Amino acid sequence: MRSRSRSRADSLASSTKSLGDIPAPAADDGQSVKAQLESLTFFTSPFKVSYYSTLYLQQRLRNTAGYIVQYPRTLAYSIALGSIYTALHFIGGPHVEVFQRIDGWVAWHSYWVMLGVLSSIGLGAGLHTFVLFLGPHIARVTLTAYECGNTSFAVNGPVAFQCSPQAAVASVTFTRILSKVISESLCWGAGTAIGELPPYFIARAASAAGQGDGEYERLKRLAATGASLPLKDRALLSIYELLRRFGFSGILLFAAIPNPLFDLAGITCGHFQVPFWTFFGATFLGKSFVKSTIQTTVVITAFSKEMIAMVLAFLRNVSPWAHDLAEHVLHQQAVAFGSGHGAGKSNGEGDGGDSSVSLIGSVWNTCVAIMLIYFVVSTLETFAQSHLAEVKSWGQNQLARVGSRQKHVTVDDDSE
Repeated sequence: MRSRSRSRADSLASSTKSLGDIPAPAADDGQSVKAQLESLTFFTSPFKVSYYSTLYLQQRLRNTAGYIVQYPRTLAYSIALGSIYTALHFIGGPHVEVFQRIDGWVAWHSYWVMLGVLSSIGLGAGLHTFVLFLGPHIARVTLTAYECGNTSFAVNGPVAFQCSPQAAVASVTFTRILSKVISESLCWGAGTAIGELPPYFIARAASAAGQGDGEYERLKRLAATGASLPLKDRALLSIYELLRRFGFSGILLFAAIPNPLFDLAGITCGHFQVPFWTFFGATFLGKSFVKSTIQTTVVITAFSKEMIAMVLAFLRNVSPWAHDLAEHVLHQQAVAFGSGHGAGKSNGEGDGGDSSVSLIGSVWNTCVAIMLIYFVVSTLETFAQSHLAEVKSWGQNQLARVGSRQKHVTVDDDSE
């Protein structure tokens, strides 16, 4: 433990030397520190952001490795079980097919958990994976179900979204479609709950170290003086107070609704030392079982046969041109999904339909690429700013420690 603390101090000390033109920590107040952190962006200082984010990741990996080695027995059991499971894959027998199904199931659902983590991790810099991945997947399942007339089709693998001619025809209902996508939705929601843990742990560690939450203290001081706060600051202070008073219920409420400020809930819970299972339990229930289910229900309803018919009827009365365009796009989208009983319904549409679908796909891929780039840049900036804040906090603690030692020595000299 002592060697790990020494290496951490050496790393922070070396980072402090490399700060260059950044003012000394002792001269900073809360507002100036916040302004300096926000000014550290990838477009203004790409090399600094890359360097600080690398140091941040190295420190996190070092801390994770140190935490894992504290439990050698659990680590040994995990390695042994993983080795046995891997070895059994290379031994022929009827169990191989079962293992392959297990591997496929785990990989498929881990994919959605990871997308959920990417959606909420990064202190507001998360990738909007519901809009980019889960929402389109649910819409695709819904459209394919109505096109096939049943839900007896695979949603992943080489034969995904292909209608089975041998499948028993059954009525397509909301419940059947929901059961087809609910596991992916719950896994995605669980991933979003896991992605909310870093702000909680960071704030909890800062509170335990006596640093507290500067933003909350600043807002509380301003409110106590009767100063007029902007709408954003009033909202932040209300969130702090609500979570502090209602605990589990407040966290569950904030997690269950689409809320871009939920990072503040994690920071607040960490600041007030809310127990881990209280915070994570409420977050998990709210995001995985309530929020993701509501979002899934909305997408299924929006792409249901009845809703599409209602929208097309409305467009026919308002604008026949918009109705024809929407009907054409929906038809081509169903064909592109591969659910294609209707691939040959319209004669002469092949070239124009392919070009329109290609254009829509190109625009969508461009939007996805832009959002991925923004996510990567925002994540690097968040890592770099977190490392810089940690360095400044470490420097302030060191200066305070030196000052207390000098004061102690002066008192001893005077007493002599």
